[in-house]
Amino acid sequence: MRLSIGLAILGSLLLLATAAAVAAEPTVEEIIAKSDDLMRGDTSFSELTMKIVTPHFEREVRMKAWTQGRDKAFIQVLAPAKDAGVTFLKLGREMWNYLPNVERTVKIPPSMMSQSWMGSDFSNNDLARSDTMIVDYTHRIAGEENVGGDLCWKIESTAKPDAPVVHDRIVSWVAKGTYVVRRAQYFDEDNRVAREMTVDQIVAVGGRKIGSHMVMTNAKKPGNKTEMWFAKMQFDLKIPPDTFTQRNLTRGVR
Repeated sequence: MRLSIGLAILGSLLLLATAAAVAAEPTVEEIIAKSDDLMRGDTSFSELTMKIVTPHFEREVRMKAWTQGRDKAFIQVLAPAKDAGVTFLKLGREMWNYLPNVERTVKIPPSMMSQSWMGSDFSNNDLARSDTMIVDYTHRIAGEENVGGDLCWKIESTAKPDAPVVHDRIVSWVAKGTYVVRRAQYFDEDNRVAREMTVDQIVAVGGRKIGSHMVMTNAKKPGNKTEMWFAKMQFDLKIPPDTFTQRNLTRGVR
């Protein structure tokens, strides 16, 4: 009798433990949202270097970037000298680019969003993406795999009908615990990998872990790659409200 009661209690405890574990597991939407917000905070400031490598040349671009939420971003190019003063503004899904050599502000049309950003393997769409992964895609967890020593959720994201996106399908590997995207594959209309991003360096900043070095490659450009390093990151700081304005494109944040 005592044995039966003991087994019943043990069984109940196991069921409770299993239920708690299931309840603690985040939904795929929560994973995507938390991963998407990781590099932003309420506001953020970063200093970064982008290195573009091709079979014929290499060049580096140094920048500063400010963000507010998912909808606002301002980028100022510092070097090389010929590009210094170039600025970008993102408000929602709209983007503007100021070119100081011709003293002209250009609004980037939707047809140009898939084009290369400053000659890199990143696109204007990568820069402008605000809440597109949350709003424009449906997601499912396809399993768990190890990437770079991290156990990751493998997440398949499929574009919703008529969504204004470049890639109909994206597969990403999000590290459990840190929510850092360690790898992402972007598929073309023929369901072939068009581009692939990897994150191979993780640092702790402001109470969170973020990817500090990423590499983007393009399947259509063998031998090309773009590396991006974040030399400095700050989160939840005060940013002047006029930072994210078209007027600021011509003067930049000081």
